[in-house]
Amino acid sequence: MTLPPDHQAAPRPERARLWRSNPPLAAGGAIVALLIVVAIAGPLVAPHGPLERTLVAEIGGRTRGVPFPPFQSWEFPLGSDRFGRDLLSRLLWAVRPTLLLVTIVALLRLALGLLIGTVAGSSRLPGRALSALTDAALAVPVLVVALAAITAVGIERGLVAFIVGMCLTGWAETAQIVRAQTQLVAARPFVQAAHALGANGPQILIRHIGRHLAPLLGTLLAFEISAGLLLAGSLGFLGYFIGGGVWIITDGMAIPQAERVAGLPELGQLIGSAEVRISSRPPWEMIFPGLLIVAAILGFALLGEGLRRYTTMAPPRPSRLTSAVAAIEEATVVRAGAWDGLTARTGSAIIVALVGAAALLWWPYRSSSERESPQPATAFATPNGWSAERGDPYGTLRAPVPPSAPALRWQFADPSGLAGGPAIAPDGTVYVGGISGRLHALAPDGSTRWSAPIQAEPVGAPALAPDGTIYMADRRGGLSAFTPAGEPRWRFQSSYRHEATSGPIVGPDGTIYYALIDAVQAVSPTGEGRWVGRDPELPYLEVSPRLSPDGAMVFLKGSAFSTEDGSQLPLPIVPDEPAFAEPVLLVGADGRTYYSSEHRLVPWRRVDAGVAVQQALGWPARNTFSMPSDVGVTRAGTAWMLYSTEFADTRVVWIGGDGQQIGEFFAPMRASRAIAVADDGTLQVCGAARSRGLSCAAFSPAAGEEPLWEVAIGAPGALARGGAIVDGRTYLVTDDGHLYALE
Repeated sequence: MTLPPDHQAAPRPERARLWRSNPPLAAGGAIVALLIVVAIAGPLVAPHGPLERTLVAEIGGRTRGVPFPPFQSWEFPLGSDRFGRDLLSRLLWAVRPTLLLVTIVALLRLALGLLIGTVAGSSRLPGRALSALTDAALAVPVLVVALAAITAVGIERGLVAFIVGMCLTGWAETAQIVRAQTQLVAARPFVQAAHALGANGPQILIRHIGRHLAPLLGTLLAFEISAGLLLAGSLGFLGYFIGGGVWIITDGMAIPQAERVAGLPELGQLIGSAEVRISSRPPWEMIFPGLLIVAAILGFALLGEGLRRYTTMAPPRPSRLTSAVAAIEEATVVRAGAWDGLTARTGSAIIVALVGAAALLWWPYRSSSERESPQPATAFATPNGWSAERGDPYGTLRAPVPPSAPALRWQFADPSGLAGGPAIAPDGTVYVGGISGRLHALAPDGSTRWSAPIQAEPVGAPALAPDGTIYMADRRGGLSAFTPAGEPRWRFQSSYRHEATSGPIVGPDGTIYYALIDAVQAVSPTGEGRWVGRDPELPYLEVSPRLSPDGAMVFLKGSAFSTEDGSQLPLPIVPDEPAFAEPVLLVGADGRTYYSSEHRLVPWRRVDAGVAVQQALGWPARNTFSMPSDVGVTRAGTAWMLYSTEFADTRVVWIGGDGQQIGEFFAPMRASRAIAVADDGTLQVCGAARSRGLSCAAFSPAAGEEPLWEVAIGAPGALARGGAIVDGRTYLVTDDGHLYALE
């Protein structure tokens, strides 16, 4: 059907003329588009993680401590906060969750406003009640209602509490505008004609009033997002932000001191946590997020104004009523669709586009944490063997824990005693050192394949190279190499005249490392000494070295040495370390390096400017008077801490990647040793039970107060000296010279 010339909508201006004649639309669209790009790509291009802490950096040719000033370093373009976290990176990370929050809130407020406004403007009895409700909601400031609602729901509920608080009365302005527009449209002659022809209320709302409200949707949504940004910034300034903050240990000798700060950033968080003295220095921590919020509010406000001008650019369609039903249908239905059809489609398209943008923001937000939790290298996986004291050269203890209690299959004994834990080859051969000076090779059924002599008393567990070579350290500071058939290949004697105090580990390039009291000896695969790295501050240690994930460093307790030349690497990770603490550098199965101190683990990594420290994982250590005997991190990023001595029962604590304690377990076992840790955090621990003697048990953070399983091995008075789990079989070495195989 062709409309008469006087009923056809006026042609739209050309696109170029449109942008020139509507500057708010051009400026607002550009700002909003830039914000969406930053929200999607910001975390991917951020130079640092949002929780990374760099305590010391070289800026302007000299070493400076935190906070770093802005505009003086390419590594920290906007400077850092007082905890050493890069402000630019935090801003890039903060845009996404903020836009996601305000978009969800704006869509809900718009939906409520449309529903209440159309009903209030088109009906009598319900309309009066809803009009009174709208007027009452407008009488109370939105900020006051939001504060009360968030407090009532509970800020710990996070996003839900903020959506409820910001939407509770925020719909009122939209409802007022929609009510007035609905009343205007409802008084038009074609709506009265539709009533006279028998159209019911829903038909009129959808086919007539709804068509005239459609051009308003984009404008109202843009203004709602702008108002939501202003409200989110105001709540953040008052200390109400998603997540509620985290704690960072900043100082303290015997008693650590901590401050509550923003965690994963959101613009409201950044403003709320910028508690600095303006008199001492410019408050950049508050200025930069404040400017970003102002720009975002301005962008959406300009976009809303531009859309309003765009939808009113064409002259309104003149209405003409005829007496025929066809003419009425043409005037009410066809013309309603033709009247400024472009503007109606524009409003709907903007709604769809913003909903799609929210989905795009949400999906990368779910997966962005992978940048902060990198997957470990393939060298971490040892599914077919146990190559060192702690399973691999990184010391992760990673292995699948049996789901049910194993039974004793066989046992092996050396009357002189065994030096340490076992090493298991991919073919199932078990290697263990005897204190009498023998290296034993046992078949999977427990029978002895061969026993080779060693020139001195062995120390610790053997280590296995990828080609099958077996390495064994000894008390004279030497290292012996054997073929899989038990034939000696070579023996290396260290020039550093100290006894070996640990079993060796083998790096990916074949280099062997073992401890000599306060030093690390590096040996080539052919038996030649490479270097000795020494830290005179180290006490007498009986721990194996651990290799860093990239192979550039080797750790011995709290010291780090370069794998190139053995030089000691200064790592100023945590300042003001408590005097009684014994710091440990370790590697998690998630591929990160950690610094263990007391009851906390601090992720860190080396950067050009020094060391970048991330948010610490820890727990309050209630009713605990000892330090952890072993700590680690699973592949999923769950930290675990084992507390056990010869005089105290066993306690295991699990801490999630968000820093929250997720599990705790007590067991009547003493002198316990962690044998293996599964990816889900399940620990297999062996120790001396009070009434059953030597026992092994599996503990899980999700199992509650009961172990997954527990099995008594017997051996009264014996203590666990080392162990391994390979292919579901547990190997346990005790200090009375026994090796037990359980499956």
